[in-house]
Amino acid sequence: MQIGVQIKRMREAQGISQESLAKKMGIKNQSTLCQYETGRRRISADRLPLFAAALGCGIEDFYKESTCVPQAPAGEWRHAGALCCEEEQGHG
Repeated sequence: MQIGVQIKRMREAQGISQESLAKKMGIKNQSTLCQYETGRRRISADRLPLFAAALGCGIEDFYKESTCVPQAPAGEWRHAGALCCEEEQGHG
């Protein structure tokens, strides 16, 4: 599984928008985050700790094959949603 897909699943499970995560990460725009999530842009190793901190997880969580992710803040598990970018759905 791609790391970007895992990042998207974790972000969605926590109810964080692409725009909000991009801002928290210091990424200039939501489009760039979308490219990370879809694999159109490579995520460098030095960015992984920043994503992990922003999502409240460990780097190892990006490599897990599970389709379930913790839902903040209760820690409940749920199935992650669709893989389309918010901007491609007209939300950004």
